[in-house]
Amino acid sequence: MPEDIDVGSFRLAIRDNVETPLSLTVDNILKDYERVEIAAVCLCAGSGRSYFQPRVLGPQWGNGAMGNARWAGVRLRDVLDGAGTKAGSVQVRFAGLDQAIFPEAPQFIASLDLDHARDGEVMIAFGMNDEEIPYLNGFPCV
Repeated sequence: MPEDIDVGSFRLAIRDNVETPLSLTVDNILKDYERVEIAAVCLCAGSGRSYFQPRVLGPQWGNGAMGNARWAGVRLRDVLDGAGTKAGSVQVRFAGLDQAIFPEAPQFIASLDLDHARDGEVMIAFGMNDEEIPYLNGFPCV
């Protein structure tokens, strides 16, 4: 996990299979897109990790790495529209700032089908329960 995040230099990159790659600051995200809120469950990709075969590193959670919150952010669809998703795209891939603790562990990357990413419910969140997203939950945005 990063030990310090400089919000002024943070950039959210939207790149690869898009017409116009974007490098968004937190200020861009807050000012250039419509703010939305939704109450939703956030499920960690590591939930159920104790059942993985072969076994993977990290906390050996069963089914429980999840929580419900009121999230504030911008629609991923709006950001993707600004970048112009190229024809033939089928998924959106996400990678976080955190890195694996051990060199042999894979990088954490997740993906969503493009249709789901554009359904209007998926967001880039910068707020959780009327506050900034806590550092341990993905500050400055998830």
